[in-house]
Amino acid sequence: HKPPYCEPQDARFRLRTGAMASSEEWEPLDFRSGIEHEEIRNLVAYFKRYQHHMAKVCRTKGGQEATREFMENLLRLVHKYDRRFPLPKDFLFLRDNTFEGVLDMQPSPFRPHYLHGKESTPAYVVIIPIMELNAEDAFDMFDYMIGRPMHGGIRLLDGVDQYKWRDCQVEHESGGNTYIYLSSEKVCEWFFKAVSAVANEATPMPGHSMTLELNGPAVTICVEGGDSCDVVYNMIPTVRCKGWPTAAQAWWSRDHYWDSKANAEVESNGYHLLPMCCADGNPELEWRLSFCQAELELAKFIPPVFMHNFNVLHSVIRKELAGSAVVSPYQLKTIVLWACDRLRPEFLRDETFIPLSLFGMVDDIMHCLINKSCANYFLPQYNMFLHCSEEMMFPVARKLSLIRTDPVKYIYLRTAAEWRETAGLLEEHPQTEQNGDGKDSPSRSRPKADKPPLSDKESRFRDWTSHIVDVNHGKSISVFIDPNDIGTARAFRIDDKFY
Repeated sequence: HKPPYCEPQDARFRLRTGAMASSEEWEPLDFRSGIEHEEIRNLVAYFKRYQHHMAKVCRTKGGQEATREFMENLLRLVHKYDRRFPLPKDFLFLRDNTFEGVLDMQPSPFRPHYLHGKESTPAYVVIIPIMELNAEDAFDMFDYMIGRPMHGGIRLLDGVDQYKWRDCQVEHESGGNTYIYLSSEKVCEWFFKAVSAVANEATPMPGHSMTLELNGPAVTICVEGGDSCDVVYNMIPTVRCKGWPTAAQAWWSRDHYWDSKANAEVESNGYHLLPMCCADGNPELEWRLSFCQAELELAKFIPPVFMHNFNVLHSVIRKELAGSAVVSPYQLKTIVLWACDRLRPEFLRDETFIPLSLFGMVDDIMHCLINKSCANYFLPQYNMFLHCSEEMMFPVARKLSLIRTDPVKYIYLRTAAEWRETAGLLEEHPQTEQNGDGKDSPSRSRPKADKPPLSDKESRFRDWTSHIVDVNHGKSISVFIDPNDIGTARAFRIDDKFY
């Protein structure tokens, strides 16, 4: 039933009466969800403002400089405790919820930070080299596992290294000979023991406490104050290697989106070996190739518009598929890198095509799930879905289908709830703004008045009204409400369209 004030010139009303409008009057629609492309662009713009808000909330809990300083102090104490650990100079300090901070941590018992805290919890991934190998040593010492291009063992060929790491080694047969290897599992246990021994000396702030746990290959530190988790650090011990791994040499022969601008920097930065095994591998022995240093450099060349689409889906996947043993944000990161090579940069940087690239990434993930194939960007011969069964993949594909069908629900309504939940944090910790004379002054907010709790219908109506306003900036909006039944008897008019 059309609203009481519905006028004949409404475009949809003309269609129902047979008066076909010209195509110029129509904003393109997404076939699956039926949502106009303009609304999708507005949703993405809203999410950008949401991210800006959450960044402010994170800053109230401690800026990145302070958290990095805490990490440096902690690692100096670890070095003092055990001289095998090098001085902290080359570690990577990455924001967990960014493109650069997404690592391939599957399959492993690693528990991401968003299962510890909330979206507003600042979290960092810290890549910490415990050993550095030059290109020649890396070639001699890294022993690839047969049929596993991403995994191998680190041979300790030198007697000095064998003595130095005598409590972190394991014997393993390879090619008919028995070698001594650096054990990935024992290195993680040694690193956890060393950090635990000095953690109490590195308490970041008075009144705060720290909890530590061995979280898969990482040592996870949660800094807590009051009733909430303030900061999460995931510290991963690695072996840093110069040069480029033998298994990935073919990567240089492909055409890439950065047009060779980053080649020298990527090659000089090298790669890392993470203490992780494959699904059916040896957890005591195996290490995994990681190109996080190269990804950090390549991220500079991804068009900002396309990168923001990644941020939107990254947040949705982390919330809706938290703890999934199938899809993780790293598969999405891989799809972004492949897309940059495959698609024209003009398409990826043009805001007009935001809906196409956003939904295209979801379609790409579903394609990978259906075909049980997701090729690693640096080693295409490594299938990141090889360990997954069809029974594991079907529920994930179904969830992604729901996200694809109703993006408003998953992109907007949940972020809006978190925005409201965290709004009070900014009032408790006023941000610094500049006043008219250029000096810093704390921003002031009005005190909240006590209000009765809203019913479920009222809450849903509030959320939907907020959504309509947020995604239709600069438009004339009218609302018809039946005060006796706000749950169903309502209608919106936006310019000349009715909803």
